[in-house]
Formats: sequence, structure tokens, C-alpha cells
Amino acid sequence: QLPLSLLRTAVNHPMLVELKNGETYNGHLVSCDNWMNINLREVICTSRDGDRFWRMPECYIRGSTIKYLRIPDEVIDMVKEEVIQKSKGRGEVRGRGGPRGGRGGRGWSDKGQGKSLIAYIENSVSLYSDESPQNEKGNLFELLPSELNSFLWTLKREPPSYFFGTIHVPYTRVWDYIPQNTKVAFDEAEEVVFELDLTNPYTISALADCQLLPRGEKLDSILPPDLYQRLKRHIEYVKSMLPVWMTPDQRGKGLYADYLFNAIAGNWERKRPVWVMLMVNSLTENDIKSRGIPVLDLFLAQEAEKIGKITNAVERVEEQCVPLNELNFSQVLFALNQTLWQHEISRSMKNEARYTTEDLIHHYNCGDLNAIIFNHDTAQVPNLVNTSLPPQEMETAKLIDDYFREQLISKRNQRMTERVINLLKAYPQRSFFFAFGAGHFLGNGTIIDRLRKAGYQIEHTSPDAYIPVTDKSKRKKYRRRKLTDNYSRGNFWFQMDPGSRMWNDERKSRKERNKQRQNKPFNDLWIKMDSYNADLMAELAEKYGYPERRKNHTKPQQSHHYQPYSTATSHHQVTFTVILVMLLQVLLR
Repeated sequence: QLPLSLLRTAVNHPMLVELKNGETYNGHLVSCDNWMNINLREVICTSRDGDRFWRMPECYIRGSTIKYLRIPDEVIDMVKEEVIQKSKGRGEVRGRGGPRGGRGGRGWSDKGQGKSLIAYIENSVSLYSDESPQNEKGNLFELLPSELNSFLWTLKREPPSYFFGTIHVPYTRVWDYIPQNTKVAFDEAEEVVFELDLTNPYTISALADCQLLPRGEKLDSILPPDLYQRLKRHIEYVKSMLPVWMTPDQRGKGLYADYLFNAIAGNWERKRPVWVMLMVNSLTENDIKSRGIPVLDLFLAQEAEKIGKITNAVERVEEQCVPLNELNFSQVLFALNQTLWQHEISRSMKNEARYTTEDLIHHYNCGDLNAIIFNHDTAQVPNLVNTSLPPQEMETAKLIDDYFREQLISKRNQRMTERVINLLKAYPQRSFFFAFGAGHFLGNGTIIDRLRKAGYQIEHTSPDAYIPVTDKSKRKKYRRRKLTDNYSRGNFWFQMDPGSRMWNDERKSRKERNKQRQNKPFNDLWIKMDSYNADLMAELAEKYGYPERRKNHTKPQQSHHYQPYSTATSHHQVTFTVILVMLLQVLLR
């Protein structure tokens, strides 16, 4: 294991970090993890050549990019004393020649002590810097549940409701690491609520429409020519690499490179620049390899519908699209240029930008409740604050980052909280499972914070915490009610979204028509007979409980709604028809 006593002792102390590209970062340590990924605050950055300086309020540095760390002397002295004490103990117990040496002793030598300690740190960093988070599985499963964390919160009421933080990655990468009690909470909830109704066809079509340029415009008419040509070359490069990037499993499922390209980047020349930026950011080898697997949110929605739960949403598509489309055009060009430049650099170095998603998955699987890590995934926009930017461009990147944080995190937190409260008040006896992006629950001004201010009692749920389970007989009753009641209420917020009413009304009327076909009354199966036998009808009425009729029957008038079955129906035909009707009645009971 990597000893982190130095770093953990250095929390809140100043430290210097030099990256492999030559840049240095001088700030106060906030936190670190087992992969030497660290957070700094009040950072002063120096470029590789030493000719540029800039400040950052906070930054996140991946361990794989670190060349060495410079730890304060007082921290080294503290750890040195700790190591001396441990070494003394080992020497006294195990050494045959005393605590300071002797045959078999494990003593401590003062010679070169500080130097060896720094060398040990540097070796540790270099040892773990190339370790990919993809190889995390064995390490994670060796940890006890109490040593991990979870993204589950419990709202204390009867029955309880739950809040679960998700990330937008293939569910297969994280599902095995989600604590079992989170899955129990999902199963126990009567209704699952998402940000958007991911199974509604209107959501998909509206999301596609909001990405398009107005009035049939194309990108080549609004982008600078050089930027457009760079973008076109990069997309052509990705298209040529798709057959190489695709996995055998994807080919086995019938996915073809052309089909996959059209699904991701089809009609890209008609899209708004901000959506092209997001598209470019997803055209990486690792993202391509994960295509065809539902992301965690969609997987939960599909599972909820599969087992008959009521599904709901607290947002409509326009509320997520409009903030992106309203970004200043010059800022959009800057963001697109920076995103494209980062991918061009990765391409030229034959090194796909893989660590962003991989680090995100690793931190999620470890239960790292760090808002800095998950805010960009929740907003679904790339981090443009690049440490290599000159000061002026850094300010522009910060402005864009602040805009996204305000529009896609803070304002949405307020809106989503209000609608969560409305749902809780409208259905006080119902258990909810709210599955939103993890960034909505981490940091300042979160949904959890706002609900607590509104008077709700919410607690973070550890992975080994107990989740109350409903009695099995009651669960069957609830499940039957869910199956019959599913979609009966429709989308709770569809009245805010006039465009979706037509789809909901059509689905409701279609369901009613199908129900009528399946439950046709028995009388609709009678066949009008030309001959009429009063005694037979009286016998059938007495046997099957029909109202008693007058004995002196007269042959009823021929209804214009029916055609005679036969103009000369024989006695045998009548008998056969009656027997057939009786059999049908028995079968349909």
C-alpha cells in the first residue's frame, strides 16, 4: 500500500507540486486519495518556462501527472518521529541484538534520513502515477463497506424516501460498486423520480430539436473558416478510427462503425456550436467503447419500468437546453476551440484523453463525496479551466465555468428542490427514490441543503446502514397496485410542457381502447338467430340467472342492427349455436 501519512499530515499546509510537463503549483493541501490525486486551494501556478504566473482558488491534480511533491519540513519532522518510534518498537520486539541494530535487528539509522524520506515519496509517486484506475477492482473489493462511502441520503418520514447521486457513465462500470443497501432502497420505493423522463419519446425528440441551428443554418456559415476546417478534420479522423476503437462485443451486438458514427455525430453540421463541443468531448476511444450500454440513469429508468414502478421527472427538456443555447457566441467559440485543441493534442501524442472519465468512475466507485469532481459531470459540460492557458484566456474559461455552474447547478438545484417538495406534499404516504446527478447533492446550496432548510430531516446513509424492508405480503399488494397504476397519473409536470400533452393523451386513449377490446361484455358474443324458442330462452334465463320474462313470448321484431344468421335455421343449428354460446360463457367467466 502507498503510505499516505506524509500527505494526510500535510493537510492545510502549503506544498509545492511539479507536474511532468514542467508546470508547478504552490498551494494549501485540501485532500488526497490512494492514487495521489490531490486537491489544492489558494494556488499560485507557474508555467513550464517560468514566464507566466496565474492564480486559482482551487484545483484538482491527478496523481498520474505529478512528477514530485515538496513537503514542508515540519511535516517531514512529524512523520520522521513517527517512523523512529515504530522502528524502535520493531527492533525491541524482533531484533536479537537490541533496538539499534545487532544481528537480525531492524533499527533506524539517522544517516541520510531526510534524503531517504524524500526519495521514498518520489518513488511512491512515480510507482502509482502510471497505475490506471481501470485496475481498481481488486483494491476496492478488498475494502470493508465501512471503508467506502455511498451517494445515498435518506429522508426521515413514514415511509422513508431516498436521494441517490448518479453519474453519466455506462452502468456496467459502476453497478457492482454501488452498495447493496442502495439497491434495496431502489427496490423498496414505490416511485422513482429522475431529472428527465428518459423513456418518453417526446424527451428524445425535443432534445434533438433543441440542438439544431435555427432556420436551416449550417456550421460552415457561422464558424470561422479555420475553426470549421479543424473541426471537420477531427470528426473525419474519429470516423476513420471507429472500426479500430469498437469492441468485439459491440460488433457481436450488431453495431457497425457507420451506424455508430451516425448515432453520435450524424447531422453534426446542423447542430449549434455548443452541442458540437459536447459531441467532440464524447468522441474519445473510451466513450466509443462504451456505446451501446445504457448510462446509469437510463438503466435505473428501464429497471423501474420493468418491475412495474411508477416513474416520474422533475424537469423538462427546455429547462436543460436553454441555458446552453443562451451562452454568449464568442464564449461558445472559445469553448469549442479549447475542447478541440485538447483533443488535437491528445491525438498528436497518441494518447486519448482517457483519464477524465476513468478518474470520475474511480472516485464514484470509492464514494468520494467531492463536489469539484462531479459538478462537471452533472452539468455534462467539459472543464475548460486548463492550467496551460494564459491569464486572459484563463479568465474567459472561468467566466464560462461560472456560467455553467450557476445555470446548470445552482438554479436547477432551486427549481428541482421546489418540485421535490411538491411531490412529497402531494403524496405523503408514498416512498420515493430520487435519482439525480451526484453534483446536485455535493458542495454548497445543494438539493439536500435546501430541503433541510425547508424543514425536512435528511441524513447521509452509509453503505452498511440498514434499510427497512416492507413485509412480503404487503410488497405483493403494492406491486400489484404499481402494475395497474403505472402511468395512470402520467408525468406530474406535463402540464408545464404543452408539447407533451398530445403524446400523453394519445397513449391514454390507446390504452383505453385496448382495455375495451380485452374486456368485451359477454352479450357482444350473442349471435342473432332467425328462429326463436321461448321455452329454451326461459330455461337458459332460469339456469344462468337472467331476469324472468313473461311466459307468453312473442317473436321480437327484427333489429336493423343485425343481419339474420340464417333465413331457415334448423333445430340442430339452433341447438349447436346455444351449446357454443354456453361453452363461451363458461370459458370467459
